[in-house]
Parts: sequence; structure tokens; C-alpha cells
Amino acid sequence: LGTRNRQPVMRAWMTRHCHSIMALLLLLLARARAEDETALKERLIADYGPRSTRPAVAATEKRFADPNQCAVAGAPGGAAPPDLVQVQIYVDKYHTLDMASQSYGVGGYLRLLWNDKRLAYNSTADGGCVDEILFERREAMNFWKPVLYWEYAKVVKVPSEDKEDGYASMFAVYPNGNVFWSRQFDVTLHCAMYGENIKAANSEGGLATMPFDVQVCPFVLGPYAEDSSKVRVAWRDHPSGGLTNYAGVC
Repeated sequence: LGTRNRQPVMRAWMTRHCHSIMALLLLLLARARAEDETALKERLIADYGPRSTRPAVAATEKRFADPNQCAVAGAPGGAAPPDLVQVQIYVDKYHTLDMASQSYGVGGYLRLLWNDKRLAYNSTADGGCVDEILFERREAMNFWKPVLYWEYAKVVKVPSEDKEDGYASMFAVYPNGNVFWSRQFDVTLHCAMYGENIKAANSEGGLATMPFDVQVCPFVLGPYAEDSSKVRVAWRDHPSGGLTNYAGVC
């Protein structure tokens, strides 16, 4: 074919296959994006360091040439500050109040939020590929996570860290190092419905006013291994910034 005849044929071919070409380019772009995210996850895991080191300690050590210098009295910047772990609890069900066993329970979602600079990465605005990374349970085992306990707990059910067990779990990391760890949970707690609560019979409706009694059943949730000088627990978006069943933040 001559040049004049070849051009209309090429235009017709491009018109017919334009959508296919665009779809192929989008598919290749999506695959490249997925590969970049996978490589980013692998790098964050490989470079993270000991999972037993809490974020503030790791950040303090990074500021000194000698990793042990931050523990020396009078070192620049002092010792590592406590890590702030913010808590949200979404309750979607209540267990039946059991006065015989003096217990009650709730179920829903336990959400913990904190910052870990070791997990920071470039956002899309800074040339990165993603603005959120979701780690699977086994992958998230490589990172530091706060260990909390429920005081007076009889039964606590939360997702397993290394296998699927029917309980939902999500571990999300954002470019600035913020971590959002949400888990489905179910807990049965002890409540002293006799004793202290009965003293409130006349004023707040204790057992003397049955069946119109009101039982007050608070719960205490705090860090298990660390004290408040290492890990500080506070309600998310609470005006005082602390747990209301403490004199101060724990």
C-alpha cells in the first residue's frame, strides 16, 4: 500500500483498538503499582529492627551516634519519652448481665492508634505510590504493638496474630508513621454487684431497689508490661485526653 492508503488504515486500526490499548496500559500501571507497594512493605519489614523496641526508644536512639547514649544520665535530649497509644472502643453488642456470677460483657471493635517513625514512607504527594498500606497478620508480627490488659476480665477474645480464626483484624500504616490497629473483640468482665454497689442503694439505685436497681460496672484498660513512663494510654478524641476511670491518664 502507498503512504496515502496506509494512513487511513492505521487510523482505523487505532480507533478500533484504542480502548484495548488503554486497558492494557492501565493494567500494566496497576501491576507496577502493586509491585511497588509489595517492595515498600518488604523494605519496611526488613529495616524495622527489633519488634520489642517501642517507637519512642527507636526514635531517640536514632538521634545519637551511640545507640546507648540516650540511656546515659545528662545525655542530650534526655531519655525516650512515653509512647502515646490512643484507644477507641466501638460496642455493637452487650452480654446479658449475670447477677449470679457478677459479670457482664461487651463485644465490638477495639481500635488502637499510635505513631512509629520506623514505618514512615513517602506519600503520593511526595512521589510515593500509596497513602495507606495494609499489612496481613503475619506481616504485622514484625512490628511493635502495645499489649493491653482488661482488669477483672474473665474471658477475653481477640484475633490471633498468626492465623485466621473468624475474628476480624486490620493493621494499617500511613506515610507519617501513624498506625491504626483495629480488632474485633469480645470480653466478659467481673462486676461487684454486691458490696460497693449496695452502698448506693438509696442514692443511685442499688440492690434494695430491685427490679429497678442500677448497677455501675466500670472497666479498666491499660498497658500490661510498661508503666506510664513508657506507654501512655488515652481515649481517642476525649476532651481530657485520658481514661475517665483513672484519676489521671495511665
